[in-house]
Amino acid sequence: MKRFVNIILIFCALSSCAQNNVFPDNINTTKTNDGFRIKGTGVFFQPREGFEYIKQMARYQKNEKLYLQVVETNTNGFSKVKQGLTRQAIEAKGAKVDVIKNVKFNQFDAIYIEGPSKFPGETKISLFFGGENFVVMIVGVCKTDDGEGKKELQDLLKSAYYDDSSQIDPFELADFEFDNSITNFKYVMTASNLYRYAENGERDNKNDTANSFEIGSFGKTPDDAAPNLMNNIIASYERNGVEFKNKTIVKTKINGFNSYVLQSEMTLSGKTGIMYMVIMMRDKTTVAFMGNAFNDTDNYLNKFKRTVESIKDK
Repeated sequence: MKRFVNIILIFCALSSCAQNNVFPDNINTTKTNDGFRIKGTGVFFQPREGFEYIKQMARYQKNEKLYLQVVETNTNGFSKVKQGLTRQAIEAKGAKVDVIKNVKFNQFDAIYIEGPSKFPGETKISLFFGGENFVVMIVGVCKTDDGEGKKELQDLLKSAYYDDSSQIDPFELADFEFDNSITNFKYVMTASNLYRYAENGERDNKNDTANSFEIGSFGKTPDDAAPNLMNNIIASYERNGVEFKNKTIVKTKINGFNSYVLQSEMTLSGKTGIMYMVIMMRDKTTVAFMGNAFNDTDNYLNKFKRTVESIKDK
């Protein structure tokens, strides 16, 4: 689960903003008729002039340097995830925290975080909350010197509402299909537009060395950004104890699309397995696939390759 959340944050391009605005200890909001829901989540925002809702990215943005992105996961609970949302835990991974505080978001315990991005001149603001079996991450990005932009993001957070009665289709944002009969892995969980499958389904949810894969789509990515994205994913795996024998990224064509591939032996918790990772640059969106197996590896490597080749638009 921890590795899965880290990958999600990479896709969100977690960054940071100047800290001259104080965020409140309590947010009390109600659902209104003019609010709109971020697909794949139960989060509602109030419309704001100049902002655009990009459904596939679960993002509400004014521009590429000023936006809020929302991710909701449907397994584990906030009490588990918040153990890693401490200044010590975050800074141990190399990030910097300027502000971190416990807040109340309506009936939910929440944590608000500000800090500089790994990208110079950018800042992140983030709000994390959840219940017994879900977690919501609202990640905001702005330029560090854009105090007004930061205030706009904070105002959106302060007017947001979460409807825990929303019946959300876990595949609501999926704009692609693939042949799951190749592996016969079972669905485990969703995090907005990222999906996890494992050999034994939910029984493998907390098994880091389960035969499994993650697959998801996000906004169209420039070709030259894909290697950096893959390197960030690799680094995320390494922070969670995975050691790669090979980290060479190969550019190739899969189904006629430019694709970036990492195929490597790996070790985790004393077990040796294989990793097959692909970033496929499709016409409208970019699809990511991360497959790992710790037994019958030649067989599963072949199945992972065939699964990626079966990806098509919905």
